[in-house]
Amino acid sequence: MGTLAGFGFFELDCLLIHGSTVSVSEQLTPETLPLQMLDRLMRMDANTLFCGRSGLAFQYQIQQGGLTSTVITLDQPATPQTSLVKARQIVGVGSVGRIPGQATYTLYSPGSNQVEFKTVRYGSGKGFQSTLSLY
Repeated sequence: MGTLAGFGFFELDCLLIHGSTVSVSEQLTPETLPLQMLDRLMRMDANTLFCGRSGLAFQYQIQQGGLTSTVITLDQPATPQTSLVKARQIVGVGSVGRIPGQATYTLYSPGSNQVEFKTVRYGSGKGFQSTLSLY
């Protein structure tokens, strides 16, 4: 499997962790490089990684395909290795309080693998009347 840095929950094929599989302080965002995202997923063999450190609500999908890598040494010729990559995703779960008066959160349906984002505005006189689904 791999090691888990920090505290998390692993259920079925989903991992919920504050930072990433490398560090509790690492922030994964939509701007994180694809190879870095794939590495974080493959360390624990999770199909879906839910992370909260960035405070952002996002869905980052990696499509099925292949990855070819080559290690070059001084004593042997380079031999390419191909690894098959299955479809996986990283989901930023949102936050409460990072933006004053606004809470963002994520709904996940494991049966259909659907992710839905919600925003609730709160404060004096706002309550839970204003919800917005981000798709």
